[in-house]
Amino acid sequence: EVLGVVTFYKDLHTQPAAGSTIRICRGESCQAVGASELVNAAEEIFGTKLDAAGGNPLVTLSQVFCLGNCALSPAAAIDGKLVGRLDVAKLQAIAQQIEERLQ
Repeated sequence: EVLGVVTFYKDLHTQPAAGSTIRICRGESCQAVGASELVNAAEEIFGTKLDAAGGNPLVTLSQVFCLGNCALSPAAAIDGKLVGRLDVAKLQAIAQQIEERLQ
């Protein structure tokens, strides 16, 4: 029963996530203002695909379908902290901060 619950909910995992976690919102509001472009940029910047197992050891990249931050779309949760009005430049700066912090 426990395994059924863990494998059903995307926020539950059987192993710890790699390094930092970046969860990009793909809800309607975020999609309308460029979430797809952010996902493409994030996959390129971090060298991993969404929800990929064994990708970048420094980053776990995933998607969510609402962070409740619609007024500041597009949004992401980075290590549990909400970031609004996210763009590629901010994402690159965040990537640099993560790399510096984890190395």
